[in-house]
Amino acid sequence: MNIKGINNKFPYSQDYNNPKIDKTGKKQPKDKLEISAEAKALSESTKNDEKLKVIEERVESKFYDSDDVIQKVADKILKVLKSK
Repeated sequence: MNIKGINNKFPYSQDYNNPKIDKTGKKQPKDKLEISAEAKALSESTKNDEKLKVIEERVESKFYDSDDVIQKVADKILKVLKSK
């Protein structure tokens, strides 16, 4: 037995391969990223560079592998999870 429907078109046909085309066939504008002047200034800050150097030194010296640091991190994670 062969059952055929009224039509064989999918009711929600759109170009799934190109989601940037809307129903009128026009391309939608591309997404863009804008970074504020304040964010740019912060990224160039020497203070951030100093903090990063301290963190890198601590990683190299295995500071973060100590039991005390691991316990503090675990406690803070538990505190956040319990507050949710």
